[in-house]
Amino acid sequence: LKAEIKAEGVEDVYNSIQPVLKLDSFRNCVWRGEYRLKTLVQVAERLEWGLDDVYSGIECLNVRGTESKGEHSSLEMNLIDSTENLFYIAGVFFGDGDTDGNITNENRDIQQTIVEKSAELGFEPQIRRFDDRATRIEVGGKTLNTLLREFFEYPESNKSGSISIPETVFEAERSEVSAFVKGYMDADGTVEEARSAVSVASKSTQMLDDLQLLRQRFDIASKLNRRNSTLYISGELSVERFRNEIGFEHPEK
Repeated sequence: LKAEIKAEGVEDVYNSIQPVLKLDSFRNCVWRGEYRLKTLVQVAERLEWGLDDVYSGIECLNVRGTESKGEHSSLEMNLIDSTENLFYIAGVFFGDGDTDGNITNENRDIQQTIVEKSAELGFEPQIRRFDDRATRIEVGGKTLNTLLREFFEYPESNKSGSISIPETVFEAERSEVSAFVKGYMDADGTVEEARSAVSVASKSTQMLDDLQLLRQRFDIASKLNRRNSTLYISGELSVERFRNEIGFEHPEK
């Protein structure tokens, strides 16, 4: 990218895209190979690069404020070819996450799974254990929080009652959808051995409606009980399809 900008002329490219930053700042971006995302897209359009080409050239993302000084960049997040781990982490957040970038989950196997999948995204989650409250997993800070809000429409407040499955997931690849649902079920799902069923409860009936619709993509039949806000998968065929198509990372489920 740097070579093409220089071939076109840094100042000519700057004048044609008219970014919010000053020319000297733009020169510095080109020299360092670090751009605000909006500026990067503008440059790509000017050079007739496709967005796929832009994505493949990005090494990492971070978030900082709009002010030129006084704000530090947040934790960097790697961009990888497979996004399944990101979808899994998002699913866990929809179940056990808060609005501050933390996940609360007491199962040590799930904690380890979160650590391993987050590591591939470039994060180093911290597991905080307390005597008087549940274990907290601090995952990706401001970078991940911003991505969850912008890409997965993750709510900034009143999460439990307002979550729903975003269009991003409905439009995703089959493997990504499976990863998201698996993460959510690892967090909130239950295996009811007595009735040979898999269930999940939520304060958000919209989340359950969306989940029921999404599972039809895998030919998994389910029944929503609105009186207790619980979605059930029962019947040998449906449970088997759930196990094969989605399943759990949780070893005890």
